[in-house]
Amino acid sequence: MKRYEIASKREVNFLNTGEKASVCLKFSAALILLTVAAVIFSEIAVSGRLERIASAEAELSSLTHELLEIKRECADSEKIKAEYDRYSYRGFDTSLPDRLEVFELLERDVFSKAEVQNAAILGKTLSITVAGLDLEKMSELIEALEADRFVESVAVSTEAVTGLNGSTVTKITVSLNEDAEVAEEGALE
Repeated sequence: MKRYEIASKREVNFLNTGEKASVCLKFSAALILLTVAAVIFSEIAVSGRLERIASAEAELSSLTHELLEIKRECADSEKIKAEYDRYSYRGFDTSLPDRLEVFELLERDVFSKAEVQNAAILGKTLSITVAGLDLEKMSELIEALEADRFVESVAVSTEAVTGLNGSTVTKITVSLNEDAEVAEEGALE
């Protein structure tokens, strides 16, 4: 260099003046990208999950209400099942005679011939207390009972007690045979 030449300086303290703008631009772009990434992350990871949790809790609440309603409706199911079993022979000893057949036997052979004071059935034994029969009518009643397909045997005992109108009270014990039992479980269903 010559002595009178003016130095042309473009740099100060070894710093390039053109790179300052570039670093700020890079920093701003990174900050914007970081902010956008944080917003997307919060939307996907946080807000989306919170919405799904709120939706699941609402569905759980709805299902809980449905379950409580079903439990309330089924609270008396044991009583309903017992009533159903009563008429369907489910859960009962199926070797017992069909009660409707026994009632038909009583209507057909006993009610038309005698005044029935009491009738009870226990297992395969039908006990009938009748009044107002003389020996001839009692004999006809016993023959009618023994002729029935449901009757195995008939036993008669006459008590010394007289009824209200002075008639003899007679106790008849009827043993029902195997034909009187319910054919199979669920036959009436």
